[in-house]
Amino acid sequence: MDNKEYYQKFLDSWGLDSQILMTLEEMNELGMALTKYLRYGADNLLVAQMANIIEEIGDVKNMIEQLQLAFGWDKVEAGRMAKLQRTLNRLDQNK
Repeated sequence: MDNKEYYQKFLDSWGLDSQILMTLEEMNELGMALTKYLRYGADNLLVAQMANIIEEIGDVKNMIEQLQLAFGWDKVEAGRMAKLQRTLNRLDQNK
């Protein structure tokens, strides 16, 4: 089973609305963990806090990929690539 199959199983089991809410929850948890990083700095964070940031990034990535599957994997990927290219173009213009 690849991740897309897992994601579809989750979507089928819990529904899109539930997974959207879970995505928002996970994004908020990542935001709080990153806020602590900015407030205290990497040197002052406990190992557990750094591990929490890593865990929350993984949670958000898994949820985002579920949404990508639900809203159209290829469409989201095309939009993502367009945004990357636009940002690269801006960097080139600022040189």
